[in-house]
Parts: sequence; structure tokens; C-alpha cells
Amino acid sequence: MSALLDVRERQRVALFASETDRRRFTVAHGAKRTLLGRVCGLPPDDLGFGEGPEGRPFLSAASRPAASGAGPVDFSLSHSGSWALLGILRGGGRIGVDIERVREDLEFRAVAGRFFQPAEARRLRLGHPGDRAREFFRLWTRKEAFLKVHGRRLGELAGVTGTPPAVGGGPETLWFAGEPASLATGWEVAAPPGYTAAVAVTGPRAARPRVDDWPTASRASLHEPDCEVRP
Repeated sequence: MSALLDVRERQRVALFASETDRRRFTVAHGAKRTLLGRVCGLPPDDLGFGEGPEGRPFLSAASRPAASGAGPVDFSLSHSGSWALLGILRGGGRIGVDIERVREDLEFRAVAGRFFQPAEARRLRLGHPGDRAREFFRLWTRKEAFLKVHGRRLGELAGVTGTPPAVGGGPETLWFAGEPASLATGWEVAAPPGYTAAVAVTGPRAARPRVDDWPTASRASLHEPDCEVRP
């Protein structure tokens, strides 16, 4: 996998003090290039990447799939602990994903009071103590996935608001307070035990993404709306 990384990624790997962290980063970013290469019909080494003014990575125009009318490909990568989640969106639009390990030692009340909407913080505070950690991270991952759609910073999490999620983890309409054009659709998606994960896609009525495991999945999946998310 390390041979697939570019110069900047290898420089980032070298900054990790832990061999475990270096290996996890290498595998996650190598898998990103492998899967994006399959979607674009290109060898992983031929993919070109850029970075927007907000720091959000994107595939270069030269890496667009060769099929006529295929449109641009957008992606988002998140990793936590020993797991990574990659979201791929084809045909236009933006995608954001987030995966988090559920931690019981977090000061939920203080963090929710700073980053969540008042109604969300109150609902978390009044919920069953045994469910508090999971509910906190279910909210957090959807909001952070939404931030990644727009390339916004973590400090702006407090401005993310939304409709209550439907039964089964979504869909939920998300937006920045005072910015109606920022609408996106968010879902909770399947995650390994002890983790929560979410995906957000631009637009208020995007279809639920399909989730596949890798490397057991041998090819890019068929999905709606041209969106795949892989833990």
C-alpha cells in the first residue's frame, strides 16, 4: 500500500510517532486510491488530486471517468481507531463521511453544550444514561459528515442544524443556520461494533447510499444515487 501514496501522504505518514498509526494511515489512503482508480477506470498511480481553498481534497479533471457523460467523482475519507470509511459519489455533487469510536469517557454535557443545537443538547441530557454515548456520536458523525461536504472547519459544528432523523438512521436534512443553500441529506450508516458512522450528500432529497465492505467486495457496487460508502 505504501507504494500508492504520493509525496505529501508519505510526509504525513512520517510524522506519526506510532507504527500502528502509520500503518492505519497507509492502508486507508492506499485503499482510497485503489477504489477511486476502479471507479475512474485508471491505475491508482495515475489519479491526480487537488485541494480547494477551504482545504477540501478533490480529484483533478484529468482523473474523470472515461465513460461519456459519467461526470465528476467526489470522495470523502474518514478513519478512527482501526477502521476507515470511504464515500464515493459519481455524477456530480459532494459527499462527506465520518466514522467515530464510541467513547464512554467523554464529557458529553460540556461538548454538546458547545457544539450542538440547544434542542439536541437537551434531548441528549434527558435521554437514558446508558444510551448517552452512542446518541452523542450518532449526532456528531452526521454533523461532521455534513461539514466535510462543504469543507468547513470543526469549529463551525455548532452552526449545523437539521430535521430530526427518521427511524432507521435517516434521512435527515442538514444545513448551516442562516445558509439555506447549504442543504444536504444525512444518514447514519452501518459501522463495526463500538463505532458510529454517517454520510452526507448535497441536496435535500438524495437517495440512501449503499454500504459495502472492502476488501471482500471485489468491484464497485451498483448504488443510488451513484454513491458508495465503504468501511
